[in-house]
Amino acid sequence: RQRQMCIRDRASSPIQASVVLRLKVDKKGIFSLEEAEISNDVLEALPDLETVLEDAVVNLPKALPATKTNVGVYVDAEFTLPVNISAQPAE
Repeated sequence: RQRQMCIRDRASSPIQASVVLRLKVDKKGIFSLEEAEISNDVLEALPDLETVLEDAVVNLPKALPATKTNVGVYVDAEFTLPVNISAQPAE
């Protein structure tokens, strides 16, 4: 399933790219953005993209934290999430 997110200021040039986010869910189920792999071309076209992504991650609802199965203890979990970016300049 794909979700679309609208960035207030559109791209300065047409762009089709992918970024990779490294997310963490801590022991309390809180999401955080650990790293965003965004090319310079994408950042030039969408200078506020990283801020938009950080805001989106911070506003995610709490999740069930990962559990270390052999002892039943909550642990931090990290995963990568590829995101496709498609943007056009404002007309």
